[in-house]
Amino acid sequence: MAPSLNNVFSVRSEIRRCERLESKIASFGQKQAAQTEALQSALDAGETFQSSCESALAELNAAVPGAAVIQTGKKAQAKVQAHQKGATDEYAALKAAAKGGEIAEKATIEGRIAKGNQCLTQLGSALTTKERALKTAQDELVRQVARLDKANQSCAGIGSVAAASATQVQYDQARTNYESARKTRDEVKAALAKNTQFGSDGSGQDVSGKLATLDGCLDSSRKHLTA
Repeated sequence: MAPSLNNVFSVRSEIRRCERLESKIASFGQKQAAQTEALQSALDAGETFQSSCESALAELNAAVPGAAVIQTGKKAQAKVQAHQKGATDEYAALKAAAKGGEIAEKATIEGRIAKGNQCLTQLGSALTTKERALKTAQDELVRQVARLDKANQSCAGIGSVAAASATQVQYDQARTNYESARKTRDEVKAALAKNTQFGSDGSGQDVSGKLATLDGCLDSSRKHLTA
């Protein structure tokens, strides 16, 4: 017996309903997969942002101020800033995928981004501090070099005083110049031992040469004054 027309329409309607349901299920599955992927991307990006900044900050804080350290620190800062943008963008993409719905591990993601932002601020401050310390060390080095130049010039004049024919005033002045140059030499050596910039950027060889010249001059001047 052939099925009635109503039964045929009923079966077709049921088929169409099932097809729509299957489509909705597939669509829901795709949406869930997209949200899961977006969630993991946001979590990973936040972790990368936070961890990369904390690592860069620790390395910078442990380093002695220097031009190379500052340059490396600035490069690290730029990379962290790129990670910051990546974390922000991934979180925005996750929000878009959620379409206003509840976001799993929202607190974790926002916490990582917040800690990364805080760290990035600290990294910028640490760089500024290192730059100031470097400038201070460089200025102090220039000052000590100027003292060495002056002491060398003063010491060189001692040899021009003829010991046999020098007056007491001339001898006393030569002796004063010698003691002043020796004191400067000792003070400069002590200052350079504490200066983090001494020996970097090629400065050590020039300063060491000036010190060696002064040491030689003081030795010959001492012999000249006691002759």
